[in-house]
Amino acid sequence: MGGTSAEREVSLSTGANIIEYLNRDKYEVIPVEIDKNGRWIALPDPKKPSLAKKQELIKKQKLNKKQSEIPTESIFNEEIDLKEIEKINDKYLSSEFKLLEKANPILTLNYEDKKIIKDFKPAIDVVFIALHGPQGEDGKFQALLDLLDIPYTGSGVMASALGMNKLLSKRLFTQAGILVSKYIDINLKDWQENIKRANSGL
Repeated sequence: MGGTSAEREVSLSTGANIIEYLNRDKYEVIPVEIDKNGRWIALPDPKKPSLAKKQELIKKQKLNKKQSEIPTESIFNEEIDLKEIEKINDKYLSSEFKLLEKANPILTLNYEDKKIIKDFKPAIDVVFIALHGPQGEDGKFQALLDLLDIPYTGSGVMASALGMNKLLSKRLFTQAGILVSKYIDINLKDWQENIKRANSGL
């Protein structure tokens, strides 16, 4: 959940709802947030009884943790438990990919290094994808999981890529005999060279 696209906030909301309603009698939930800079952060399950009690205590005591102690725009906000995060990362990440920042004591991962997923792999039965927009819905994230042979929810690489490319999807619908609304293909060069002609085509 999260991610670097403009749809990050929607993704966080999606992730929060998934985490809220997954049956803990059947599943062990490992929330993973990708921040605006592409860092992967393994977070504790906020619905875990022990953590839930701690969060409630924090609310009652109105403790005010410093903003630097929590990931930017995390769905966990002030209620995040740093020791719980360390415990989760200790369990699921190899020491080679751990990074404990002095200024921000959150264990983070490099978004571009696909080996980070391999560290999680032994603990993963399925990835419930909650990402939205580019990098999450366009087939790239799905391709990464396919390469690592990790099951995931939602569409595969091709369907995801086509779903994000509106022009190709409309062409495929037309070829299959499915009615689509009228449209015109405008590339950036044509738009810049002749805005008036492009507008009249719309």
